[in-house]
Amino acid sequence: MHFPFNIKIGSAEIPVHFIFEILAYFISYNYYAFLRKKNSDLISSEHRILIFVGAAAGAFLFSRVIGVLEVPTSLFDPNTNFSYYINNKTIVGGLLGGLIGVEVIKKIIGEKNSSGDLFTYPIILAMIIGRTGCFLAGIDDHTFGNPTSLPLGINFGDGIARHPTNLYEILFLILIWILLLSIE
Repeated sequence: MHFPFNIKIGSAEIPVHFIFEILAYFISYNYYAFLRKKNSDLISSEHRILIFVGAAAGAFLFSRVIGVLEVPTSLFDPNTNFSYYINNKTIVGGLLGGLIGVEVIKKIIGEKNSSGDLFTYPIILAMIIGRTGCFLAGIDDHTFGNPTSLPLGINFGDGIARHPTNLYEILFLILIWILLLSIE
């Protein structure tokens, strides 16, 4: 396998990370909708939509803000272009921003019921799909592990065997999913 594993259509090349990011949003939202239909929800549809919008807006904003703050010198670098601010993101910022967005909206609309249970598995699923995209993107994604001489090492396109941290995280997320299912 060669990294990055981008999709070629004629002379064009679509970054695989982008495709998996879109798939993560689409599949996890549909899984959320399935779970909501299958389970009783104490939150009204109107409030649920507002909470979802708050989560999405917070995740979008904070994922970029925290992503940019990872390299604060980029803020003052005249060579940094606008696409850097839009494309640089981090899951930690997304999760934090999503939580903040949910709590702000719930405070505004006066919703007291717990809203996170229906989001848990879809978020885990989205992270698994997203981390698969990170893995396939190779070093272009900047989420590769440290160099290793262990047999687990993978050459992500730079000639250096590295820990496949993306795969470790996917395995960890699957274990969390199984653990949560076992305690339900």
